[in-house]
Amino acid sequence: MSEIELPSHWKLVELGEIALIERGKFAHRPRNDPAFYGGDIPFIQTGDVTASNGYIKTYSQTLNEKGLSVSRIFPKGTIVITIAANIGYTAILEFNCAFPDSLIGITPKNKIISVDNEYLNYYLYTQQPLMDKKAPRGTQKNINIQFLNPWQVIVPPLPEQKSIAHTLRTIQKARETRQRELELEGERKAALMQYLFTHGTCNEALKQTKIGEIPESWEVFKLGEFMKKYKAIVRLYATIRAAYNTNPYIDLELAAKTKELVRRNVKIGELEMPGTIHQLNSEQLENFRQTDTTDNVKILNISKAISKDVIEGSARSPFLVSIGERAEKVRQAFENRQIEASEALTQLNEIADERVEAEQERQQLDVDENTFAIYTVIKQAVDNQNVEQAKTINAVYGNFPDYWWDARQEIDLRTELYATLYPITNEVEKTIEVSNNLLKLERVES
Repeated sequence: MSEIELPSHWKLVELGEIALIERGKFAHRPRNDPAFYGGDIPFIQTGDVTASNGYIKTYSQTLNEKGLSVSRIFPKGTIVITIAANIGYTAILEFNCAFPDSLIGITPKNKIISVDNEYLNYYLYTQQPLMDKKAPRGTQKNINIQFLNPWQVIVPPLPEQKSIAHTLRTIQKARETRQRELELEGERKAALMQYLFTHGTCNEALKQTKIGEIPESWEVFKLGEFMKKYKAIVRLYATIRAAYNTNPYIDLELAAKTKELVRRNVKIGELEMPGTIHQLNSEQLENFRQTDTTDNVKILNISKAISKDVIEGSARSPFLVSIGERAEKVRQAFENRQIEASEALTQLNEIADERVEAEQERQQLDVDENTFAIYTVIKQAVDNQNVEQAKTINAVYGNFPDYWWDARQEIDLRTELYATLYPITNEVEKTIEVSNNLLKLERVES
């Protein structure tokens, strides 16, 4: 392992010092002899580990007593690592289980140095690319106990290990939940499409056809026949329209261009409410506050001004989105009589001041619009936030350019945000909340 700087109370030790490393067993060849399978003893192989997402919760094979006689059982909680072809993938057993010699079991000794098995599993997961790179090459890549024994492991004190493992586990659960939601969404859409294309929306009786049951009022056409009829109808419509339509022909493109010219060059007056704010700036806000209009009118004026500013500016200034959302919540609370007019006006004034001051702050920080948007979102949740953290997070987005429409990239970006934000927030729930708010931001093209 290359030189790295660790906290003074952390240790760097060899894996063999802190864990018992034992190879799996299945002595009989060929390994797929059916005489050894079909009992009630769980048996896993390399594919179960690589597909497990860190925790082996299911199995597809079992051994009978004859199979167990040529294998061995490892206890629940053992870390299993792949050592042939697919190198260095790890998972924790969630039940007692047997596995062959293409896998190795790792169990913390907890004698001289205490090690949490979840922490060790996550740490070894981060080492997989390096293990694969360093694995000796023969007919295929392989590693063994001698390869793993001297592998360097970073070991914090046990409470910190547990905290790190808990955080990573929470993030992993959130990611798994989001991934499952996407899968269910796809399943629901497929099921709904199947129903609509076979039952319709009118709840009518069904009839049997060559392609299955369909609503009684529906018909089955061959596509070629349908297109012939459609083209004939189009020609007939054109003939009738030409013969009977006495209205002048209107060039829609010309009409659209004329409309745009009128919009640009003709000015008309319109009625305005007293104290209307034309642009959010310090001078207009001060003039607005000096007017003698009622609080209700002021609330309407300032909420409209903020909304207009957000609509016109959010495409180039993403931080305005969160300002607009907060202003809209205040306006709705006032309209629903959840807060008094004076309180609503105070909150909206604070939001307006924040908007005016934001651009000055961005220029002082000397950052782009995307970084500043990230900075403002984090600042609402964390005290003593600094702009370098926002720059780091902004750089993360560069690895996922298509996250806005690519569900896989969105999941991976969310995971990276969790990992980057947790050291800043120190709270799992707040990390998830800030990540959600960051993912709402629209990115400005640089």
